[in-house]
Amino acid sequence: MHKSKIIDFLKTLDRDELKRFGDFVSSPYFNKSTNLVKFFNVLKNFYPAFTSPGLLKENIFAKIFPSGKYNEQTLKNLSSQMLKLSKNFLSIEFYEENEHEKSFNLLRKLSLKKLDNIYQSELKLLEKEFLSTNNVPDPRFYNLYRMELERINFILTRDKQQKVPEVILKQGEYYIFSFLVQLSILYNNIKVNENAYNARFDVNLVEEFISNTNLEKISKYVDNKNIEFASIAGIYFYKILCIMYPEKEEYYFKLREFFEKSLDTLNNEELYTIFTSIETYCVNKINRGKTKFNTEMYDAYRLAIKHKILLLGGMSHITAMKFRNIFLCAYREEEYDWADNFVNDYKKHLTTDGKVIADIARSYLLFSKKDYENALENLRDFSTDMYIAKLDMRVLTIQLYYELDYIETLLSALNSFRQFINSNENIAPSTRASHLNFLNAVTNLAKQKSNPKKSKVSDIKRKIQKESIASRKWLLEKADQLL
Repeated sequence: MHKSKIIDFLKTLDRDELKRFGDFVSSPYFNKSTNLVKFFNVLKNFYPAFTSPGLLKENIFAKIFPSGKYNEQTLKNLSSQMLKLSKNFLSIEFYEENEHEKSFNLLRKLSLKKLDNIYQSELKLLEKEFLSTNNVPDPRFYNLYRMELERINFILTRDKQQKVPEVILKQGEYYIFSFLVQLSILYNNIKVNENAYNARFDVNLVEEFISNTNLEKISKYVDNKNIEFASIAGIYFYKILCIMYPEKEEYYFKLREFFEKSLDTLNNEELYTIFTSIETYCVNKINRGKTKFNTEMYDAYRLAIKHKILLLGGMSHITAMKFRNIFLCAYREEEYDWADNFVNDYKKHLTTDGKVIADIARSYLLFSKKDYENALENLRDFSTDMYIAKLDMRVLTIQLYYELDYIETLLSALNSFRQFINSNENIAPSTRASHLNFLNAVTNLAKQKSNPKKSKVSDIKRKIQKESIASRKWLLEKADQLL
């Protein structure tokens, strides 16, 4: 019994869940088999570890059927039935947690039972909740669409077709806005994977659809006609427009304005998706040399932390990439104390594999204090499969070798890093270019370090200022030191 599916299920339950499952099994509404009740009562004695030597099939069978001869098929049947009950239990537990699904199902049942007065009362309560600005259901527009669909079905089944027109347009608006929300999230995720992981899509229906849709015109129509929820829908229009037209910074600032105005009216999950779009836009701008957007992004991160929207859906997890972006953003702003506090406060929210990012951050903070030896020693213990972490480690290692004047080791590391960049297909072209430019700049500066020629160093500096390049600020400092 130690390796059965039902034991695996029971191990996942906390004590309250185990008690509820026991009540579930004992309820004649869900289970009419007294043997299953006995089976559960025997198994729960082995909770929580289920490692006791007494957890043998023969022992379990004997406790359920004291006078019966052991029959493995009977026990298999009981296990199968118990597993089915466990699935039903999980489904009902989830159903009970989802109040909106319960409400929609209740409406359908009330309509079928012709309980019209109760139906109308429940519909009004649901509508009030969905339209409330202080209690935003997620997904907001899709739920509103479903609500109007229920209303239309109710009207049609009561032979009051003349009332449909006033509802159907509203239903259409909600459906379009729901689609717009999901489209903006999908489009942003596609671009993140293209830019951060060099993903390439030969067929991209999302891109094709968006590029052939005049979203600017539709957005203006929504605004001019004062359509309900126009201000909220505008957020998602601008999310997409920011990605479509990154050169039009007015779209970004409009999105940022909408975001800040909505901090008290949208729920955290919606705010998180908008914040992610702001972050993506700023990262892409920074990667293209628009350094002013680092300050923009730093301000956005501080706002996200202040309003507790950094952890998606109230969960306790933060992605390694987001943790890295936040730290490096603060680091580039020379907000070292803030960056240090962030690492201390949010390291616990990383996965085990992601914690290497926090350890690399520690080395960066040591570097900022010019504690080069300890920063280098700290980096020697790391091992990771995340290519972005490898990039950060190698960049910092090269900076440390340069600062410590380990020139031969530096030149070897530069060559190794160049091979890594050229051979790694996950690195996006823009990231590859900026890091290769970094390597070229460090190589040229290292050659000048022992006997600098001002004209050559000036040429190197001009190139650093002009190119898309990683660690531009540090490189310019090193160039200035040689002039």
